[in-house]
Amino acid sequence: MDSLNLYTVVVDYRGGTYVSQARASSVASGIDKCLRNWISNIGNDIIDATHIEEIIDSFQQDEPALLEGLSNVWCSASNVLGEVMMLNVVRTHEQT
Repeated sequence: MDSLNLYTVVVDYRGGTYVSQARASSVASGIDKCLRNWISNIGNDIIDATHIEEIIDSFQQDEPALLEGLSNVWCSASNVLGEVMMLNVVRTHEQT
């Protein structure tokens, strides 16, 4: 069994909702990996991949907020290319 946590990131951006998963050692690293996976897989339809570092940097500036009353669920938002990008992050438990 992999010792890294599985993170599920739900991205709301420009009227669409997108989901990605990645294994990482922390929620911040999970966000980074999920955003990179998502951006590299969507092509240029939603976000030009040349902006990937700018987007990652915008989410690294502030630590994601742990949602009050919930366990292993965080939220983060940033202005990405003039529009709000909202992330909901869940440390996901896998069935064995």
